[in-house]
Amino acid sequence: MRIREKIVVTGLLLAFSPLSHAESYMGIGGTSSEYQYSDVKRGYGLQAFAGYRFDGLPIMIEAGYLDGGKNKINDFSQGGVTGTDASLAFQGLLLTTGFFGRFDTKGSGFYAKLGYYTGKSKGTGTFNGVNYDNSESSSGLTFDLGFDWMLTPNFGIRTNIGSLQKVKDLPQLGVDHKSNVTLAGIGLIFAFGGAQHSYPASRSLFDNSPAVNAATPQSSATAIATAGAAIHGQPSANASVTAVLKEGGTVTLASQRVDNAEGSWWFIRSGDSQGWINQKDLQSYIGP
Repeated sequence: MRIREKIVVTGLLLAFSPLSHAESYMGIGGTSSEYQYSDVKRGYGLQAFAGYRFDGLPIMIEAGYLDGGKNKINDFSQGGVTGTDASLAFQGLLLTTGFFGRFDTKGSGFYAKLGYYTGKSKGTGTFNGVNYDNSESSSGLTFDLGFDWMLTPNFGIRTNIGSLQKVKDLPQLGVDHKSNVTLAGIGLIFAFGGAQHSYPASRSLFDNSPAVNAATPQSSATAIATAGAAIHGQPSANASVTAVLKEGGTVTLASQRVDNAEGSWWFIRSGDSQGWINQKDLQSYIGP
């Protein structure tokens, strides 16, 4: 379908006279917008967002602002109507929630979210020499799929693709003109500490060593921690993170091992930091 058919069929000219961690994060980037019509060009605009990822749960909530840019309609002459310099545009707010799955120690991950958009749909142009410039509120369902690639625990790049469903595309005509709008974007994301990191499965500390009795002190044993390993206040992934070993390195196993449903945990000391670390974040056993 082409949008010029909508304009002609509805008698647009007849309407001209009366119309005339927990973790918080934020980011900004560019976006493209594309209507469902073959004669409407892709627009380019911007997006800004801020959100929160829950500690211990793969859930995110996010609020954002979207300016989809100007989507130019190709000039045409059809059915007695000549249209020039016409375009569509949408600006609005989005509120979404969904799943976020981390897969590295810096907080990179993919997400899928669903929510609600509301904003202003605008149409402009000149048709048979008469100027058309109107806007109308538009709202509905939105969804988005994306990937946050964190270069550091606090800074990264976001890419995403999504859709606004049934956006009004010929405002103030008194008819039900709607189109889905496809969005694709890339931008920067800034994360602010406190969230629980998830970690991929890694090499076990004791793959080739005998099991250590949980009641046996290991005050002089040492091990190598992976870069980005988290130190917790308690032997649980849901406990608060007291420190992150950004560079990894040698740690001292300061007490006995504790086993629970989340795996094996060791109380360690590293410089001025101490706390519990999961065995999966320890690479090799050096020993006393």
